[in-house]
Amino acid sequence: MIRPTFKKSDIDRYFQKEFEKIERKTIARLRMIGELAVNMAREKGNNNPAAFPISYVPNAKPLKQRTVSQRDIDKNPHVKQPEFGDYLEWTGNLTSSIGFFICKDGVIIDQEAGTKGVGRARKLAKEASKGRKGYVLVVTAGMEYASYVEAKGYDVISSSEIWAQREAGRLLKNLGKKK
Repeated sequence: MIRPTFKKSDIDRYFQKEFEKIERKTIARLRMIGELAVNMAREKGNNNPAAFPISYVPNAKPLKQRTVSQRDIDKNPHVKQPEFGDYLEWTGNLTSSIGFFICKDGVIIDQEAGTKGVGRARKLAKEASKGRKGYVLVVTAGMEYASYVEAKGYDVISSSEIWAQREAGRLLKNLGKKK
Protein backbone atom coordinates (compact mmCIF):
# COMPACT_ATOMS: atom_id res chain seq x y z
CA MET A 1 0.00 0.00 0.00
CA ILE A 2 1.26 3.49 -0.90
CA ARG A 3 0.87 6.20 1.72
CA PRO A 4 1.50 9.89 1.11
CA THR A 5 4.26 11.57 3.09
CA PHE A 6 2.63 14.94 2.63
CA LYS A 7 -0.55 16.65 3.70
CA LYS A 8 -3.13 18.61 1.74
CA SER A 9 -1.77 21.76 3.38
CA ASP A 10 1.65 20.99 1.80
CA ILE A 11 0.04 20.98 -1.64
CA ASP A 12 -1.85 24.19 -0.89
CA ARG A 13 1.37 25.84 0.30
CA TYR A 14 3.23 24.74 -2.87
CA PHE A 15 0.56 26.18 -5.16
CA GLN A 16 0.41 29.39 -3.12
CA LYS A 17 4.20 29.83 -3.57
CA GLU A 18 3.92 29.21 -7.31
CA PHE A 19 1.05 31.69 -7.58
CA GLU A 20 3.10 34.32 -5.69
CA LYS A 21 6.06 33.76 -8.06
CA ILE A 22 3.84 34.28 -11.10
CA GLU A 23 2.30 37.36 -9.48
CA ARG A 24 5.76 38.89 -8.80
CA LYS A 25 6.85 38.15 -12.37
CA THR A 26 3.64 39.67 -13.76
CA ILE A 27 4.07 42.88 -11.77
CA ALA A 28 7.77 43.09 -12.68
CA ARG A 29 7.02 42.71 -16.39
CA LEU A 30 4.18 45.22 -16.29
CA ARG A 31 6.48 47.64 -14.44
CA MET A 32 9.17 47.21 -17.06
CA ILE A 33 6.68 47.83 -19.87
CA GLY A 34 5.30 50.87 -18.03
CA GLU A 35 8.76 52.35 -17.47
CA LEU A 36 9.73 51.84 -21.11
CA ALA A 37 6.44 53.35 -22.33
CA VAL A 38 6.90 56.39 -20.08
CA ASN A 39 10.49 56.85 -21.25
CA MET A 40 9.39 56.53 -24.87
CA ALA A 41 6.67 59.15 -24.38
CA ARG A 42 8.94 61.57 -22.49
CA GLU A 43 11.89 61.36 -24.87
CA LYS A 44 11.50 63.74 -27.76
CA GLY A 45 12.13 62.05 -31.07
CA ASN A 46 10.86 58.65 -29.93
CA ASN A 47 7.41 59.57 -31.20
CA ASN A 48 7.96 58.24 -34.67
CA PRO A 49 5.22 57.64 -37.21
CA ALA A 50 6.19 53.97 -37.61
CA ALA A 51 5.22 53.36 -33.96
CA PHE A 52 1.89 55.07 -34.54
CA PRO A 53 0.71 53.73 -37.90
CA ILE A 54 -2.22 55.61 -39.35
CA SER A 55 -3.86 52.33 -40.44
CA TYR A 56 -3.94 51.15 -36.81
CA VAL A 57 -6.43 53.77 -35.69
CA PRO A 58 -9.62 54.35 -37.70
CA ASN A 59 -9.95 57.90 -39.09
CA ALA A 60 -6.54 58.91 -37.70
CA LYS A 61 -4.73 61.90 -39.15
CA PRO A 62 -1.00 61.93 -39.84
CA LEU A 63 1.20 63.32 -37.09
CA LYS A 64 1.96 67.02 -37.40
CA GLN A 65 5.31 68.73 -37.58
CA ARG A 66 5.74 71.84 -35.46
CA THR A 67 8.46 74.31 -36.33
CA VAL A 68 10.08 76.74 -33.93
CA SER A 69 10.35 80.33 -35.12
CA GLN A 70 13.16 82.69 -34.22
CA ARG A 71 10.58 84.60 -32.16
CA ASP A 72 9.92 81.41 -30.12
CA ILE A 73 13.64 80.96 -29.51
CA ASP A 74 14.03 84.62 -28.51
CA LYS A 75 11.28 84.16 -25.89
CA ASN A 76 12.84 81.02 -24.44
CA PRO A 77 16.38 80.00 -25.42
CA HIS A 78 15.86 76.44 -24.06
CA VAL A 79 13.25 75.63 -26.70
CA LYS A 80 14.52 73.30 -29.43
CA GLN A 81 13.14 72.21 -32.77
CA PRO A 82 10.69 69.33 -32.15
CA GLU A 83 11.15 66.03 -33.97
CA PHE A 84 8.47 64.78 -36.36
CA GLY A 85 5.21 64.26 -34.49
CA ASP A 86 6.39 66.03 -31.33
CA TYR A 87 4.66 69.01 -29.81
CA LEU A 88 6.34 72.18 -28.66
CA GLU A 89 6.42 72.29 -24.88
CA TRP A 90 7.32 75.48 -23.04
CA THR A 91 7.00 74.44 -19.39
CA GLY A 92 7.73 70.71 -19.31
CA ASN A 93 4.52 70.07 -17.34
CA LEU A 94 2.91 67.80 -19.94
CA THR A 95 5.99 65.60 -20.25
CA SER A 96 6.38 65.56 -16.46
CA SER A 97 2.79 64.37 -16.06
CA ILE A 98 3.32 61.16 -18.05
CA GLY A 99 3.35 58.07 -15.85
CA PHE A 100 1.90 54.60 -15.36
CA PHE A 101 -0.17 52.68 -12.83
CA ILE A 102 -0.45 48.93 -12.29
CA CYS A 103 -3.82 47.89 -10.93
CA LYS A 104 -5.05 44.54 -9.66
CA ASP A 105 -8.79 43.97 -9.50
CA GLY A 106 -9.38 47.73 -9.75
CA VAL A 107 -6.90 48.70 -6.99
CA ILE A 108 -3.63 50.52 -7.70
CA ILE A 109 -0.75 48.33 -6.47
CA ASP A 110 2.25 50.04 -8.12
CA GLN A 111 2.90 53.33 -9.88
CA GLU A 112 5.25 55.84 -11.37
CA ALA A 113 2.90 58.78 -11.58
CA GLY A 114 5.16 61.55 -12.85
CA THR A 115 5.63 64.82 -11.01
CA LYS A 116 2.75 66.93 -12.37
CA GLY A 117 -0.96 66.21 -12.49
CA VAL A 118 -0.61 63.21 -10.17
CA GLY A 119 -4.14 63.47 -8.75
CA ARG A 120 -5.72 63.58 -12.19
CA ALA A 121 -3.52 60.71 -13.40
CA ARG A 122 -4.49 58.58 -10.39
CA LYS A 123 -8.17 59.33 -11.04
CA LEU A 124 -7.78 58.28 -14.70
CA ALA A 125 -6.06 55.05 -13.66
CA LYS A 126 -8.82 54.21 -11.18
CA GLU A 127 -11.49 54.87 -13.82
CA ALA A 128 -9.68 52.74 -16.42
CA SER A 129 -9.31 49.76 -14.05
CA LYS A 130 -12.68 50.05 -12.32
CA GLY A 131 -14.65 46.81 -12.52
CA ARG A 132 -11.84 44.88 -14.20
CA LYS A 133 -10.53 41.63 -12.81
CA GLY A 134 -6.84 40.81 -12.96
CA TYR A 135 -3.98 43.13 -13.81
CA VAL A 136 -4.23 46.37 -15.76
CA LEU A 137 -1.38 48.63 -16.86
CA VAL A 138 -2.55 52.22 -17.35
CA VAL A 139 -0.25 54.76 -19.06
CA THR A 140 -1.44 58.32 -18.36
CA ALA A 141 -0.71 61.95 -19.03
CA GLY A 142 -1.99 63.79 -15.97
CA MET A 143 -2.26 67.32 -17.35
CA GLU A 144 -5.84 68.24 -18.24
CA TYR A 145 -4.83 69.51 -21.71
CA ALA A 146 -3.08 66.27 -22.81
CA SER A 147 -6.12 65.08 -24.78
CA TYR A 148 -6.35 68.51 -26.45
CA VAL A 149 -2.74 68.23 -27.64
CA GLU A 150 -3.40 64.68 -28.92
CA ALA A 151 -6.58 65.85 -30.68
CA LYS A 152 -4.49 68.45 -32.52
CA GLY A 153 -2.52 65.56 -34.05
CA TYR A 154 0.52 65.49 -31.78
CA ASP A 155 1.75 62.35 -30.08
CA VAL A 156 1.71 62.72 -26.28
CA ILE A 157 1.31 59.05 -25.28
CA SER A 158 -0.52 57.35 -28.20
CA SER A 159 2.46 55.59 -29.76
CA SER A 160 3.75 54.56 -26.32
CA GLU A 161 0.35 53.17 -25.38
CA ILE A 162 0.08 51.15 -28.59
CA TRP A 163 3.61 49.83 -28.09
CA ALA A 164 2.82 48.90 -24.44
CA GLN A 165 -0.30 46.95 -25.47
CA ARG A 166 1.66 44.97 -28.03
CA GLU A 167 4.59 44.28 -25.68
CA ALA A 168 2.39 43.32 -22.72
CA GLY A 169 0.75 40.57 -24.73
CA ARG A 170 4.11 39.31 -25.95
CA LEU A 171 5.88 39.38 -22.56
CA LEU A 172 3.03 37.93 -20.52
CA LYS A 173 2.22 35.15 -23.00
CA ASN A 174 4.58 32.52 -21.58
CA LEU A 175 4.65 33.71 -17.99
CA GLY A 176 3.39 30.57 -16.26
CA LYS A 177 5.34 28.05 -18.34
CA LYS A 178 8.24 26.17 -16.76
CA LYS A 179 11.55 26.28 -18.61
